[in-house]
Amino acid sequence: MTTTERKKLTEPLASVTTYFGVLMLLALTVFAGFWAFGSGVYSTGPTQVCENQPGDTYSGPWQPPSESVAAKPGASMNVISTVQACTIRAGIGQWALYGLAEVPTILVWCGALLLLWRMIRVADQAGPFTPAVATAMRRLGWFILAGSLTVAVLRAVSTGLLLSSQLQGDTMGINLSPGLAWGVVRATMPVPALAGAALLTLARIFRVGAAMDDELKGTV
Repeated sequence: MTTTERKKLTEPLASVTTYFGVLMLLALTVFAGFWAFGSGVYSTGPTQVCENQPGDTYSGPWQPPSESVAAKPGASMNVISTVQACTIRAGIGQWALYGLAEVPTILVWCGALLLLWRMIRVADQAGPFTPAVATAMRRLGWFILAGSLTVAVLRAVSTGLLLSSQLQGDTMGINLSPGLAWGVVRATMPVPALAGAALLTLARIFRVGAAMDDELKGTV
């Protein structure tokens, strides 16, 4: 099988991966440009950090989760279908928590695209049913499973801590609400779990197929 024929086998996945890779680079470039020129979170300025309560939504007359819940000095609390807390001039710690909630998602997406591109390159060079492709597929499957779970846990923990730094009083109803746990489940089910499991299964099938191909070549 020629290199051209191998490249045809990886289409349209190769083109789709390239497309999303270019979009990711453009998005990161635009975000960096806006940040450099002073645009901030939610278009409210580079010093303000806002976070929404995950999971729960409200409509009609809204009552706080507890009568003693209020915004801390320098922060505000609003309800726009969900509870939103904002800190006007956020400190380094709050920016770190906000980054911990947002940045890992971008890193996992970039890592998945990179591993997918690597798997396509290996298939183009060595052929599809080879141990190298099976290994690359297995790495991608585990990365999706572990990455999606890690991102979900980090986002849930950092969101809870950030809300605690913005609200005062009995915030247990917000920070430990079922929405945080449900956010972890929703982030890993069903697409990441199915995609990771499918890649791990296909990697095992490809590895067995490569071994059978080697056995057939040895008997010829």
